[in-house]
Amino acid sequence: MGFDKQELIKGYLRTIEQNEEKIIEYSKSCDSSKRRIRALERDLLKKRNKELRKLRNWKMNKQELIEKYKSYEGKWNAKRAELARQIFIEDLKLLEEPRKVKVKKFVADWYEEHKDEFEYNVWDWLSSKSELGKIDSKFAFWLNDVDNTPIQTLVNMHQFGYEVEKEKRYRISMPKARNYMNHAQFLCEKDGKIFWCGEWHPFRTKFTRKQLEEAGFGWVFDCPGIEIEEVE
Repeated sequence: MGFDKQELIKGYLRTIEQNEEKIIEYSKSCDSSKRRIRALERDLLKKRNKELRKLRNWKMNKQELIEKYKSYEGKWNAKRAELARQIFIEDLKLLEEPRKVKVKKFVADWYEEHKDEFEYNVWDWLSSKSELGKIDSKFAFWLNDVDNTPIQTLVNMHQFGYEVEKEKRYRISMPKARNYMNHAQFLCEKDGKIFWCGEWHPFRTKFTRKQLEEAGFGWVFDCPGIEIEEVE
C-alpha cells in the first residue's frame, strides 16, 4: 500500500534530523577542524533543503528520484547515513505518483491556448463567462458544470499533465435491411459524405457520435432496428 508525498517528506525530515548529529559527530572524530564541521553542517542543510524542495515541487518522477539516491551508494561515509539512504529508496518505491488527468479534447485545446498565463486565464474565464465568444462555447458549458470539478481538473492538468480522452467510435448497421445481394446495410463514408452501403463495401467505416450528429445521423442512437457496435 502506498502513502502520499507529505508523509514521505515528514519521514525524510525525521530520518535526516536523527542522522545529521551522528554524521557531524563522525566528522569530529576524524577532523577536529571547526571550519570543516561548519562547512559540513551547511552542506547537510543545503542538501536537505534542496531535496525537500524537489519533493514539494514534484519536478522529477518517482523512478528518477530512486535512481538518484541509488547513485549515492558509497558516497556517504557514516553508516547511519547509508542506512537512511537505503530506507529512503525503499520508501520511495511505495510512493504513489500523481496520475495524469484524462480530459476531452476541447478542454485540452483550451488549456494549451491559455497555459502560459494559467492562473490569470482561469480567473478571467470565471469572472467574464458572459462575454461574446465564451458564453456559448463547449468549454464554458463544461466549466459551469460542477460535476466536472472543472477548477480542480484544470489545476491537476497544470501540475501533473493530462491525456486526451479517446472518443468512442461506432460501427452502425441495419442487419434487417438487405440490398439486392442480401447484404446487411452499414453506414459508410467517402469524400466527407456518409451513406448506407453493403457490408462488403470498402467504404464501410466507424464514426464518432459527433461525426454522426453533424452529418444528420444522430437519430441512429435512438432508432429500433439499428445495430450499434462500439469499436476501437
